[in-house]
Amino acid sequence: MVTRAAGRHGVIQMIPTLSSCNFDEIIDAKKGDQIQWLQLYVSRGRGVMKGVVQHAEKTVCKGLFITVDAQQLGRREKGNPLALYILIVPPNAKLDRHPHQV
Repeated sequence: MVTRAAGRHGVIQMIPTLSSCNFDEIIDAKKGDQIQWLQLYVSRGRGVMKGVVQHAEKTVCKGLFITVDAQQLGRREKGNPLALYILIVPPNAKLDRHPHQV
């Protein structure tokens, strides 16, 4: 699982909304102080999105990465000019420069 590999190498894991694994399985697979963020696609189902965010808040997710481009499986064009990414981090979160950060 990607979670274990990310933890072994000290890489922040972004948990996608449309993951092939269950969100709770991914959270449960983390080790120690491993950092995990949730990627959330903005959709018309605001109630569903709210539920996903509230569930993530109850876990150890350290941040919320909001994606507002088109939600489509398997379509990952590099440099999509219509994509907008917003990272929301809790005000009390301590963000140190990560060794893999550019």
